[in-house]
Amino acid sequence: MSQKSLVLVGATIVIGLASSLWSQESAPVKPRHGGKRMTVDTTVSDQSIAVMDRVIIELVAWRTRAAEQILASAATKYAGTSAYETGLGLLEFNKRKGTEAVNLLTSAEALGLKDPAPAYYLGVVLKTQSKHKAADDAWRTARDRAKANVAANPKDGRSQYYLGAARVRLKDSNGARRALDVAATEGFDPRMVNLQLGLSHILDKNWNGAKAALDAIIEADDRFAPAFFYRGIVWSKLGNNEKMTQDLEQFLLLAPGSPDAETANVLLSGYQG
Repeated sequence: MSQKSLVLVGATIVIGLASSLWSQESAPVKPRHGGKRMTVDTTVSDQSIAVMDRVIIELVAWRTRAAEQILASAATKYAGTSAYETGLGLLEFNKRKGTEAVNLLTSAEALGLKDPAPAYYLGVVLKTQSKHKAADDAWRTARDRAKANVAANPKDGRSQYYLGAARVRLKDSNGARRALDVAATEGFDPRMVNLQLGLSHILDKNWNGAKAALDAIIEADDRFAPAFFYRGIVWSKLGNNEKMTQDLEQFLLLAPGSPDAETANVLLSGYQG
């Protein structure tokens, strides 16, 4: 595999689950398909969104046990809401249960008509299933929902974040950075914002810009696994194979079961060979 192909593979945003973490003490959280359900969650609960945003961050960072514990403790209060089903959908996706993930995220998208998050992550799952048109459609839905929220409230940092994230997926890097800058100003989680900023710079082959964004994540949180993966790729483009090796080895320590682990191992093998 060429280095160019490896970078293209690596630039796909993949939220994965390290299988070794699933042997830990917390019991798996199971999707709840039965019982009383909301018909349409037309108003987004700020509290449920805040709880599920914590879940999403932990899953992105590969701290899966922490995400499971949050979901378990929130089940009684939030099960059946669009936010909770988004968290469950991502959890199922990270367990490599693609069909269940699509079902949950599709349900969440239908319930939370104003929330861009379910559509965004539905696009992520569909992309991994090579359903490219459906993925782009989901990201356009996420973009449009976020734009509507931002039009109503430009200081909505969360919607600005998802507007930026969807634009990254739709390869609108400049538009993505405009939204992400506002998300940062309004206080959305800086690790998530910088991850998307880094990916937007990777799209533009601005390796130093990408590195600066990824450096900021690692300085704030040295267990945020994907930052090491993408920075390793950036180091390879900057010609520093020693730094690439350090970052990719750290990524593999933090997230050995990630779908991106194969790419990391191939890059490492190519350098060491």
